[in-house]
Amino acid sequence: MKIGSEIKKIRIEKGITQVELSQKADVAQGRVSMIENDKYPDTSPESLRPILDVLGVTYAEVCGRAQTAEDQNTVLYDIMEKLNQISRTVAPGNGVVVESKPKVIDEFGNTSLLPVEFSPILTVVLKECVGEYGPGDILFFSKIKAHSEIKETDYLVEETISGTPQVFLATDIEKREQAIGRAVRVLKQL
Repeated sequence: MKIGSEIKKIRIEKGITQVELSQKADVAQGRVSMIENDKYPDTSPESLRPILDVLGVTYAEVCGRAQTAEDQNTVLYDIMEKLNQISRTVAPGNGVVVESKPKVIDEFGNTSLLPVEFSPILTVVLKECVGEYGPGDILFFSKIKAHSEIKETDYLVEETISGTPQVFLATDIEKREQAIGRAVRVLKQL
């Protein structure tokens, strides 16, 4: 990520020279030059704070602007690796989900794939039938952010006193203590 070149672009957009920037930020002009040429070894938020304050931008904004397509591909690769780890955890063998192994057949809410912010608070392998799902089916639960997001077709989970999670249909929510998660993905045994 080339933070320095983005700082230079912002400086030029604001019509500030390197000399003016170094004086206002109270840093050496050579340091500003090295930062702009991505040769300065310390590009931490603390190190760049005086310069960013003068330019009126945050470290996050500069990093966002500096993120290249290569960086974005790296992020996507990291997401793909995390999904593969989940797959290896829930699928026997080498982790590849094929027709004879569990297959994603259902989804809840608006998730089309596991989103970046998805990290299940709980993964449950059913031991008995619940609704349309049976033994061996795997449900991934995320936190319930608001009671209004629960639909009556959702599958919810609660923790019992024994610590065993209990899966139930949202239509039974009135009979339950407290739901701690809502199913967002299901792997169904074929």
